[in-house]
Amino acid sequence: EGRIQAMQNSAVLPVKTVRQSIDSRDKFAQRLCTLLGVHPTSTAPLITHASLVAAVEQLSHELTTAEALLATHLAEQEQLMKKAESLTAQFERQVFGHSGGCTDKPQLTPKQYEEECSKLKSVLETLEHNIKLLLKDYDSKKKILQANPLMETERRLFVYFFTDPSKLSQVVAELARRVDAIATAQSTQ
Repeated sequence: EGRIQAMQNSAVLPVKTVRQSIDSRDKFAQRLCTLLGVHPTSTAPLITHASLVAAVEQLSHELTTAEALLATHLAEQEQLMKKAESLTAQFERQVFGHSGGCTDKPQLTPKQYEEECSKLKSVLETLEHNIKLLLKDYDSKKKILQANPLMETERRLFVYFFTDPSKLSQVVAELARRVDAIATAQSTQ
């Protein structure tokens, strides 16, 4: 009876060949597949280690794209912040003179002070409006890319053009191979 149990335990048996697919009893690998969104399909009923690697590479690529997009938006916001800081410093100089401190009495009359405050308020409203438009534009472009895989591919190629020319060359070579394969298949038919 102990021998039968030992024979049924797959951990005790020697490995004859390396499996390319993931064992359905491997709970860690199954959870990893679920986490990465790798599921069996009709064309590939078994999940392979290669599909996990491909999912991780795709996730890494999406991270790189998101970081590039975030960097551009951060640069734009940094410029807006610098402009706001310079306008605030200019306003402080106008209100308190060249003494450089807010502890002194304002040198402007109440009417001048009111005019400068209204200018500052309009600048801040414009800044807030521009930031809202920027975020709205970002969200709409994100939705468009999620809805249109072709446009997302086009954007990736654009990003590769500026950030990773070697990856761009690889993608273009792969696309050329696909076109040749399709042309060959159509010419034989």
